[in-house]
Amino acid sequence: MTGDPEKYRCYFGEHNPPVTKRTLRSGDLTMTHEAGFLRYIKCGGYEVLRMIYFAVRDQNWTTIPGEISEETIKEYDEGFHITYKMYHDQNGIKYQWSVELEGTDNEIDFKIYGESKSDFLRNRIGFCVLHPIQECSGKPCEVTYVSGEVATLTFPELIAPHQPMYNIRKMRWPLGVDGQAELHLEGDTFEMEDQRNWTDHSYKTYCTPLEESFPVEVRSGDKVSQHIKLKITDIPKDAYVSNRTIISNSWKQLSFPQIGVELGPPTTGLDLDMLKEVGFRHVRVEAEDTDLDTALDRLSFAKNLKIPVELVLKLAEDNSAFISMMESHLRRLQVNRVLLLALSQKVSHEADFSQTISQIRSLFPNVLVGVGTDYYFAEFNREPPAIQSIDFVSYSINPQVHAFDTLSLTETLEAQQYTVQTAKSLCVDSGLQISPVTLLPRSNPDATDKNSQPISFDPRQMGLYGMVWTMGSIKYLAEQAVDSISYFKTHGPDGIMANDTDHSVYPVYFVFRMILATRPTYVQATKSNHPLKVEAFSWKDESRDWLMLANFTESSQSFQLEGFNTVTGIKSLDEHNMKAACSDPEKFLAIDFSMPSSVENLEISPYGLLLVRLTK
Repeated sequence: MTGDPEKYRCYFGEHNPPVTKRTLRSGDLTMTHEAGFLRYIKCGGYEVLRMIYFAVRDQNWTTIPGEISEETIKEYDEGFHITYKMYHDQNGIKYQWSVELEGTDNEIDFKIYGESKSDFLRNRIGFCVLHPIQECSGKPCEVTYVSGEVATLTFPELIAPHQPMYNIRKMRWPLGVDGQAELHLEGDTFEMEDQRNWTDHSYKTYCTPLEESFPVEVRSGDKVSQHIKLKITDIPKDAYVSNRTIISNSWKQLSFPQIGVELGPPTTGLDLDMLKEVGFRHVRVEAEDTDLDTALDRLSFAKNLKIPVELVLKLAEDNSAFISMMESHLRRLQVNRVLLLALSQKVSHEADFSQTISQIRSLFPNVLVGVGTDYYFAEFNREPPAIQSIDFVSYSINPQVHAFDTLSLTETLEAQQYTVQTAKSLCVDSGLQISPVTLLPRSNPDATDKNSQPISFDPRQMGLYGMVWTMGSIKYLAEQAVDSISYFKTHGPDGIMANDTDHSVYPVYFVFRMILATRPTYVQATKSNHPLKVEAFSWKDESRDWLMLANFTESSQSFQLEGFNTVTGIKSLDEHNMKAACSDPEKFLAIDFSMPSSVENLEISPYGLLLVRLTK
C-alpha cells in the first residue's frame, strides 16, 4: 500500500503507510491477516487470541524486522491456506523462515520452519501468542505441562511480576458463555508472561523459557521447527457487539493530576512564552551527580520558564553534598518534587538515600520526596520500593518495548491503567507519579550488550498520531487518580515543540494546551465501546464540562454521546488544518467553536482530535 505521501506525513511524521490487512475465516472464527501474522482472532463476538506471530530477537532483545516473499493466499468457504517465506537481515543477523497457515472447521494451524544463514547471538527465536486481557483476566486456564501433568491456573488480574504459567504444552480456557478454546504448542517449551509490565495489553505465551541462559549462540545452518494449533472445542453463545461507537459518561469524578513536561536541552531558539501558555504544572529536570556542570546548566534554563520544578536526581551514591553544591540554584526555583534514582540500580529505595533525604528536607521542608525507577513498570513490580516516610513512588512508561506498529501502540493505552492499579496495591500509603511518559524507550535495562543505544526519536511524535496517542495516555492515567504525570520533552523531535526560529509546534502541543489552559479541577471518567477506534477524555473546570475525543484509525469515525451535558460547540484538529495550526498556534486557538450539524451523530477525521465544549 502506497497512498498519499503528504497525508501519511501528517499522520505519522513521515511517509509510512499501514500494511495491507485481510479478514479471514475458519468456520465460526474470524481474524485479521497482517504482515504474515494473525490478529484479533474472534469467535461469537469474543476475542480468543489477540495475535499469533513469530520473532527473532537479538542479544539486546531487539526485534529484527523481516521481509515477506513468495506469499500465496487461498480463501475458500469458511477456510484459508497461506504460505510464504520471511527473511531477516539486519546487523549481521540473517535468518529465513518457511511458513504455512491453514484455517478450517474452527481451527487454525500455524507452522514455521526456520534456518539461520549467519552466526549471531539471540535471546529468542520462535512463536509468541498474545491472549486478550478483557476476556481472560481472572479466568481459569487448564495447563498441560511438558511432563504430561495437568493443573488449573488463573490468568492474573493485577499485573504478575513473574511468569504465571511455565512449561506449557497445551492450554484450555473458557470463552464467553459455554465456549472453550484450546491451544497446542510444539517445537519448544513455552511459558507465559504478563505483558502489562511493559504496557502491552496482553498476556504472552512464548518460547524459550527465561530460566535457560541467554544470549544463545546461533550457528549458520541451525534449524527451528514449531507448530501451533488453536481449536475452538465449544462454540460460545454470541455476545452482542454494537457496530456503532458509543462514548458514555460514567459520572465518576476524580481530582485532576499535576501534568508536566520534561526539560529539553538548553537552547536559545525556544519560544518560552508559547511554552508557558500551555499551563504545565511543572517541568521535569534531570541532574546527575557525575556531571555537575550539565546539572547547573539545566537548572539555569529551567529558571527562565518560571514553572515549578520536578527535580530528578540520579546519584551514584547517597550524596547530600550534591544538594549543597546546587543549593543556590535550587533556591531560585520553585521545586515541588524531588525523585531520587540510583545510577547503579534499576529501582531505588528510601534506605539508599538517608543522608540525601535528610538534606533535602532540611533545606526545602515543603518539597515532596520520592523513589522508584527510571525504567519500565516491570522493574517496579518485581522490586517494589521499600518505603517508610517517603512521599511518592515513581516509574516511567513507553509503548515500544515489544511491538512498534501503530496499532500495537494504540493497544498499549488501555494497559497503562493496570500499571497504576498494581502500583497502588504494592505501595498503598504512598503517592504515585508517572515520570516520564515517552513514545520510545530512553534506555534498555535488559540489554546484554551495554554499548547498545535506543532509537533517538519516533517521527510519529511530530504527527497527528503522536497527538491522539497522548490524549489516550492522559485519559487512562488520569482516570486512575495518579498524582502527577510528566510527558516527553519541551522541544526537539521527541518534544512538543520544534527547536527553531519560526516557533512552530507539533500537534501534541495542542492536547496539553487545550486541556490545561482551562485550568481543570476534576477528571470525569468515560467509556468507549470501541477503544481501538475512538476514545474520550472528559474534565471539568470552574465554569463548564469539556470532552476531548481522539480517532486512532485511518478512517473517519462517527460516534454517539451518552450521558453528557449539552454540546455548545466543537473544534477539530486534523489533516486539513494541521499545518496551519502548527505554524501559527495562536491563530488556530483563537478560532471560535462551531456547532455541528447534528449532536446525535458526531464525526471525527482520521487520526483527528475533537474538542467538545459542554454546559456545566
